[in-house]
Amino acid sequence: MLPPPRGGGERAPGDLTWPGGIRQQFRAARPLVEALLTGLRRQPELSGPLGARWLDESDCVGCWEGAAVAAVLFPTGDTITDIRGLDQGAGGGRLLLLINPQWQFSGQVVSDFGFG
Repeated sequence: MLPPPRGGGERAPGDLTWPGGIRQQFRAARPLVEALLTGLRRQPELSGPLGARWLDESDCVGCWEGAAVAAVLFPTGDTITDIRGLDQGAGGGRLLLLINPQWQFSGQVVSDFGFG
């Protein structure tokens, strides 16, 4: 879980809201995702350039894609086809990371994709 930013007024204990919503969360998570990908690309089998693009800009679903690795930040049910395309476009041999700091171990991951 990505903790909300500090400052901006008093928060009650346990308040995990983000005043800026998903856009603010994306701005906070993006450097973490890029650092993770930088570390992974140090492995020879995962090296190579990455391109970044939106899968769905309105919902802040970001994608980083290279020949051996791809990552999707804040994937949604509406982007499942695009995510499958990332995997199939590399013949199923690409490391594919689905990253969503909102997911919790209590189990809403399946329902976030529109089923379950």
